[in-house]
Amino acid sequence: MDYSKLLTSIKQTFIDQDSYFFDKHVPEFVKDGKFLGDYFNQIAVEPLGDKPPRFYHTFSPFDVISNKAPHYAVVFEAGEQLLNIEFDSYVSKRTAAMSAVVLQAIGVSSLVDKKVLLFGSGKIATESAKILTSELGLTSIDIITRSGDLTNIKAATVDSNLSINTGDVNNIGQYDVIIAHTQTAESLFSNDQLANIKQGALLASFISSTEHGEFPDEVYDSTAANIITDWEQTLAGAKDLKRALDVQKFDKQDLIYLKDLLTGKTIDQNKQYSVYRSTGTPIQNLATLKLLV
Repeated sequence: MDYSKLLTSIKQTFIDQDSYFFDKHVPEFVKDGKFLGDYFNQIAVEPLGDKPPRFYHTFSPFDVISNKAPHYAVVFEAGEQLLNIEFDSYVSKRTAAMSAVVLQAIGVSSLVDKKVLLFGSGKIATESAKILTSELGLTSIDIITRSGDLTNIKAATVDSNLSINTGDVNNIGQYDVIIAHTQTAESLFSNDQLANIKQGALLASFISSTEHGEFPDEVYDSTAANIITDWEQTLAGAKDLKRALDVQKFDKQDLIYLKDLLTGKTIDQNKQYSVYRSTGTPIQNLATLKLLV
């Protein structure tokens, strides 16, 4: 998939989101008091004037026994199926694209000479590194993984001429951009380290279906942070963000929505940093599927 076209489609779909209907349902299943799994559903409906509307549905069943969550997508119009595909690879791409989208939305057009720290080395993290290289000119990136092994991500990005190095979380203040694509069981850095975050840095977290976040809840302190998210429903899916709201680290009116940034709103440059929190939306899926139909 062409990265430039994907970013353009995502940005335009966020701008035009009021022209569509969106819904997201993630029913959870518990047996004998234990979590068994959930069923992730994202739906978008595109009105087409006097023509029948077009229906976009992406879905992913997850169970804790297999620990697998395959993704599929179908598109219907006028009672006919237009598309029925395995969607896993596209989920990785559309999620990975969001850091570049947010950076562009806050006015960052180039990462040349910027220090970037990436947590994770899986499919999404790999795509993120590729997109930042292709679309924002990234030439070097520091990466931290659970195992410390960077072999796979180096092999996957070899054609991009990207310099990949081991990251240093203990020197977190050197980084202009910090991106997390993990399934960590604990925060990736401590609350004490927040004070060392570089002035003007962007932090981005994407973890879902978890009680905790990749960053300390205190990262959402509105006295220090511009808090950016996709849409209001992120508050339901991102429990770390909701906890910070409940203890008044920020007020709802402090949230900055991506659509607003893409249509002219600016961040407060006096804040220490900006933090983007996403758990995925039907908007990104729609933007991707519109390129495939």
